[in-house]
Amino acid sequence: MFDGNLKTIMWELYGIIYTYDKISTMGIISYEKDGNIVLFKHFIKDNQWVEKTNNNKNLIEKCIERKEEIVVNNYIDDSVDLEGDKIQSVYYCPIFLDEKIAGIFFLESRKKEIFTGEILKKVTILKKTIEVLFYKEKEKELLRETNKKVEKLLRQRYIVKEASKAVVSTSSVQEMSQRIYAIMRKNYGECAIGIFINDIENKKLKDGFCYEYGERLDFGDIPYSQKNSFMLESIFTQNEVIKEGIANKDIRLLVGEYPKSVYCAPLQMEGKVIGGFTYQIYERVIFEKEELDICRELISFMTIALNNTLEHKKLKETNNLLKEYSERDHLTGLCNRRHFYETFEKKVEGAKLENKRIFIFLFDLDNFKGINDNFGHIQGDIALQKVAEILKEELSSGYIGRYGGDEFIGGMLNCNKDESKIAVEKIQKRVKNLGIATDREGILLTMSIGVLGFVPKNSIKSYFAMVDEALYMAKKTGKNKIIFKEYTK
Repeated sequence: MFDGNLKTIMWELYGIIYTYDKISTMGIISYEKDGNIVLFKHFIKDNQWVEKTNNNKNLIEKCIERKEEIVVNNYIDDSVDLEGDKIQSVYYCPIFLDEKIAGIFFLESRKKEIFTGEILKKVTILKKTIEVLFYKEKEKELLRETNKKVEKLLRQRYIVKEASKAVVSTSSVQEMSQRIYAIMRKNYGECAIGIFINDIENKKLKDGFCYEYGERLDFGDIPYSQKNSFMLESIFTQNEVIKEGIANKDIRLLVGEYPKSVYCAPLQMEGKVIGGFTYQIYERVIFEKEELDICRELISFMTIALNNTLEHKKLKETNNLLKEYSERDHLTGLCNRRHFYETFEKKVEGAKLENKRIFIFLFDLDNFKGINDNFGHIQGDIALQKVAEILKEELSSGYIGRYGGDEFIGGMLNCNKDESKIAVEKIQKRVKNLGIATDREGILLTMSIGVLGFVPKNSIKSYFAMVDEALYMAKKTGKNKIIFKEYTK
């Protein structure tokens, strides 16, 4: 999580207080989310690193609860000692990052009445040094997390690109299915995929193109009367079906081996279910968010390929449908980032001629990752859909799109600051009133918002860096905030 800089500096600081003040023990404990998760611990006792110390857990909990330093100069506790010698004095202090508890810094001594006067001045300096290092290490941690997200996004883009190439390069659904299977297997481990044809006239699903363990499977027809079929459930409800950690072996599967998790989705063309798609995994009990997103993006390509195979529609109609799918976010129904830029920029070009003020918004859900971590990605997806509905309703006169992940983007033309403020405040309030918990402690999902008002002179993309700064300030200064910026040049 953190590199060795903090540990190195701790050792140097300890050498000073051990030499001059004979402090017996120095320690630091790093926490995430107000003391809920321990990230790491570093302890030095009597001039050597140790795995753990016998420090009093009650003092740590009290320090976190009070959010203030604790100094006891005549400490009596028979249950705590330093290699047989009773601790006589203790100093415990919380370390804050962005107004939240990030860790505990503590000193323990065999001496009485030591944490007074000059030594407390030294301790304050030690504490400040540790806080600075914490901040620097946190910045590095955030950069590493960002790089991981970029790597995942690039991998997702690569898979979708390869799938689209398969659609363009072949008219065979079988070949496209085989390519998609090979890509998913390579990136996510042993899996199975299947594409099925919905034969409405004969009330059955016909064997499509199923692959597992590197081979195509031969499968018979599946009548509508078949019980306990996830694929038929998806076809009938016209919704995706996700089952994770499957324990019931009485279910009916469409693809060979018994999986640990199953994803099914209907393939729909012009309101008609023409087939179904399933993706199943064997090595894990829970889908990664990334692979579910990929499945959803692949659906449009598979739908088009299957439709071409079944009906051979005109090329123009197919291209129009592909364009529609490429412009929309499958989960929320909002336009995607690229389409938002293209659509909104055309409106901005018109506003330039009239010298009218425009407002753009960047929305970010606070602590959204906690929903996925604590309650699963399905609940996270439901939360995103509910938030998207709020945005569509409150910005019905403007423009809204999904920026990516748990971020959304919006814009309003021909309005003033008061109107834009009313809109985003209502959105923020309604999101909190959804009452969606982000963790087991009941902390509710909230929204941070960056707003930029400007009269357009340059390319629209140049202004999004400014609204991103406003959002960053809203997140950095406590979350669940709205930061307005004005660009007047």
